[in-house]
Parts: sequence; C-alpha cells; structure tokens
Amino acid sequence: AVADGITRSRSNGTYPTEHATVASVTFIETVLKELNVLKKYTIGSVERAMIETNKAFRNENLKRGITQKTVDYESLDYLGTTGCVLCINETSAVFSYIGDVIGIHFPVGFPAVLLTKDQLFNVNKFTLSNPFNTLKIADSGNRTIWKRKNARNKSDTDLGFGAFTGEPEALPFLKTFEFP
Repeated sequence: AVADGITRSRSNGTYPTEHATVASVTFIETVLKELNVLKKYTIGSVERAMIETNKAFRNENLKRGITQKTVDYESLDYLGTTGCVLCINETSAVFSYIGDVIGIHFPVGFPAVLLTKDQLFNVNKFTLSNPFNTLKIADSGNRTIWKRKNARNKSDTDLGFGAFTGEPEALPFLKTFEFP
C-alpha cells in the first residue's frame, strides 16, 4: 500500500506536513487492517477494504470537527489522501487506486504496463492553460483551492478527480481490477 497524503492549505507561505502524514498513516493502517484478514484477494474484497478506508477518513475528519459546513478549502480542508494497494494471489494480483498515483507492472520478459490513469491530468491541464486568467487562479495556491473546491470528488465533470476524504463522492473514482 502506498499513500500520498494531501497537505492542507498554505500557512505563512508553506504547506504544513502534519496533516499529510496523518492522512498517509490513516490510509496505510486502515487498508492493511482490512486486507490482512483475507485469505484470497478479489476485486470485491479489495474494493470493500478501500471503501472502509474512505470511511476511516470521514471518522478522522469528524474527530477534528472537519465537515462540509466547516471546510472552506483555504484555511480548512479535509484530511485526505490519494493512494493505491497491490494484493498478490498465487496466480493473479488485484490493484486498486484513487487519484494521481502511478502504478506500473513489470512482467518478466514483457514490456512494462502502466496500471493507472492520472486522475488529475485534465484538471491540471485546464488550470495551467488558463491564458487570460479568467478563473483568477494565476498562482499555484489559488489553483489548488480551485481544484479542491470544483474538481475533487466531482464525478459530474471531465475535470473531476478522486481523493479519499471521507466523502462518498470519492468512490466513483476508485479503480479496482485484477490482472495475471
């Protein structure tokens, strides 16, 4: 399991790292706890473990008083992460991910295979190619806030991408599959 905890908004020009660390640990500990009880990994069982992991983020955010009503994406954002997990069976493997993680399979004697699609590609391309600054997002801090507010866990737009934040809206971005 690999996680890339999402930092909170800038404070005094720097990103605080504590929240990203807590998010990464929450992901790793929860998904491994859910998976360690399984004897065989299936698409369904790995997906359920990832769904439980998203629920753990909801609980972590609630413990901190972070809710849809308190989040403004600038001074307060959800505790969250992108991440992936690879579960190996005797003759196959199950891979599950959300967000902009990169997973590559290196089969012996065959070319490498990219397992993931960067879910942030479209929104990054859109926000960086805003030549007339029509969105008022010229600096990277404003772009980050705009993406969190308008694209994160928004499956109703081509700009949408996923991250575990405890929001059920993250789940359409969860990708899980099996390969030999």
